[in-house]
Amino acid sequence: MYKTYTEFEANTADNIDGARKVYERGLGVFKDAQQNEQRAMLFEYWLKTEKQNLRKQNELLEQAKNGEVDLAVEDVELGIEDAEEWVEKVK
Repeated sequence: MYKTYTEFEANTADNIDGARKVYERGLGVFKDAQQNEQRAMLFEYWLKTEKQNLRKQNELLEQAKNGEVDLAVEDVELGIEDAEEWVEKVK
């Protein structure tokens, strides 16, 4: 259930912050219920999602540098820093 909802938030709605909230909620539920295997699987999927977000941000940076998208390079670089921090947190 949590995996599907986070996929929607991260990919369809393009809302990585919303996906992170769902991950945190799911991890709390699994921890309270002592469902360690499900919790570990959700952590693994969260890490995968954060790595995908980081790749997406790097691609966006290249597009911004090439003028392919109307975004400030500095703003995209901040998104990359945020994504890198989340990858480290989830590890």
